[in-house]
Amino acid sequence: MNPLTERALFFGAGILFGVLIGVLLASAPEGPAPPTAPAGPTELPADHPEIAPGAVDPDLLASLTAAVEARPNDPAARAAVGEIHLQAGDFTEAAYWFQQARNLSPDDLDIQARLAFAYLGQGDVGRAAGIYEELLVEEPDHLLALIGLGQIRLFAEQDLDAGIALWERAIAAHPETEEADALRARLESLRDAHP
Repeated sequence: MNPLTERALFFGAGILFGVLIGVLLASAPEGPAPPTAPAGPTELPADHPEIAPGAVDPDLLASLTAAVEARPNDPAARAAVGEIHLQAGDFTEAAYWFQQARNLSPDDLDIQARLAFAYLGQGDVGRAAGIYEELLVEEPDHLLALIGLGQIRLFAEQDLDAGIALWERAIAAHPETEEADALRARLESLRDAHP
C-alpha cells in the first residue's frame, strides 16, 4: 500500500471514529437533561414509516422545536435540536443550533464541545481546534475536548505524538468510561499500524 493510500485510509478511519465517539458522548450528557421525545416502544410499530439513515425524525424535531418556542431562553432546548441534527450527520444545522445554545450559555463547556464537533463535521478544522483549545484552557481534563483535539492532531494534522498524548490524557482523566475503553482500543490499533 502506498503512503498516500495509507494516509487516506487513516484519515477516513479517524473521521468514522470521531462520529462513533460523538454518538457515545451524546448518549451520556452532563448537566440538565435536554427535552426528549415521549417514551415509547423501542421498535417502531409496523405501520410507522421507516426513517432513512441520516434523516431527522420529524415528530421528534417538531417536539424539540416546540420546546425551543416554549422556552426561548433555555440553551438545553436548542442544544437538543442541535444534537439530533448532529446524530443525523447534518453538521451545518447542528452548528446553527449549538451556536444559538452557546449564545444563551457561553460558559457551558459541553455545548461548546458539541459546537466544535459540528464544525469538525463541516470540515472547518481550524475553528473546531480553536474551540477545543479554549475549552482545555478552561478545563484541562474536559473529555470531549481532549478526544476532539486529539482526533484533529492525529487525522487532520498527521501529528501522531500530539494526538496520542491528548488521548492518553483523556484516558488518564476519565479511566472508567466507555470513551476511555474506545480510546484504548483505538490507540492500540494506531500503535500496531505505526510502530
